[in-house]
Amino acid sequence: MSATKPLVVIFGATGNQGGSVLHTLAKYPESYTVRAVTRSVKSKGAQELASKYPHVQWVEADIENPLSLPPAVARADIVFGVTQYFQPSVLLAVGTNVDAEFQQGRNIIDACVAENVGFVVFSTLPSAKKLSNGKFTEVLHLEGKYRIQEYLFAQPIASATVQLGMYYQNSIQGASWNESGDAVMINFPGNVNRKLPYADVNRDVGPYVKYIIDN
Repeated sequence: MSATKPLVVIFGATGNQGGSVLHTLAKYPESYTVRAVTRSVKSKGAQELASKYPHVQWVEADIENPLSLPPAVARADIVFGVTQYFQPSVLLAVGTNVDAEFQQGRNIIDACVAENVGFVVFSTLPSAKKLSNGKFTEVLHLEGKYRIQEYLFAQPIASATVQLGMYYQNSIQGASWNESGDAVMINFPGNVNRKLPYADVNRDVGPYVKYIIDN
């Protein structure tokens, strides 16, 4: 890691998780040099964030285009990586290429290894297949992220992962007031007595990642 301010590269900087990391680290320009990665620096989201945080560097790269990634992570001390399961290129591949999301993560990791990045923090999830002893085999947005984690830990690079619960934001989208108007109802299939892991993705991810890279 650099003796001066570490250079932190953030993938998914205009999204939920990467955006949370960006908002958190950009508050400390004296402590970090931040480079945000987006597929288009001309997008509305990137333009708004660039205006809000003028000291943040912006670069274009696509996690599905391996050739675009080494320049994005060049000279980085720390990289935050996140993949995108719920996008057409991955969803259309389900059933024909179940490795589509894993390949996104591998592309990022391979670029980090090639560019001698000091430390990688990646957003992953556990394997439903493994946790259920083989009962649930097709929770693909978990399996791809788990494979990314296993691949990351096998590389000659220092690393850590974060694993989020379900997004509160997703539940709120389907919530409604009850008839008396004194409670909000969130519909979710499953055992009503079971505790579920939730996360406020926009608020929580950044501080956790900051703690990891600071320690």
